[in-house]
Amino acid sequence: MPLVDDLNALAAAAGLPLEPITAGRTRFCDVDARLWIGERRIDALLRDDGAFDVLVWRGEDVAACGRVDEGDALVRAMWSWQQGDATGGGRLRACADPGESVEAQWRALLDHGDAYLHPLAASAGARQTLRALRPRVSHGTLHLLHPTYRTGGPRRGLAFHPLSGDGTYRVHLYDGPESEWLPTDEAVTHAAEAARHW
Repeated sequence: MPLVDDLNALAAAAGLPLEPITAGRTRFCDVDARLWIGERRIDALLRDDGAFDVLVWRGEDVAACGRVDEGDALVRAMWSWQQGDATGGGRLRACADPGESVEAQWRALLDHGDAYLHPLAASAGARQTLRALRPRVSHGTLHLLHPTYRTGGPRRGLAFHPLSGDGTYRVHLYDGPESEWLPTDEAVTHAAEAARHW
């Protein structure tokens, strides 16, 4: 039985009237279990050890995050969240500032992101200047956005455009020119230097 069927069955057996749990996808990885309520959602990413990394999204930001050990705890966290408890019955911790939200997104990208993203994400995530930027993936391209940037607002960010999967990137600054084609580490160094001035 697929995981989402197991989770929906657990919710029913516990008498917790949840909206249907589905699978889905973020911009950088598959989501093993997702619950939507209006424009908000809670995503659960299955770990190799059987636990779940949980992200509560409010628009483009992670509002709360945490780890639950097994399916029953996940279902109870989802039910509490559906009932209006942003911390899933105390199982999750609220992201009190944009930096915590950004860090939660980086952890999800590094721990669960698509394999093709990992070398670039690991290199960029090791740079403090870049780690402070919100990661977003669009059309196979890793973008790093200033935490205050909102879609449609003033553009402060950059994109790593891949050449052809060979670890070569062109760095495009939203408010400036593109670099020449650079190997991963040089592209990350170029991006970190540019972002340092924001």
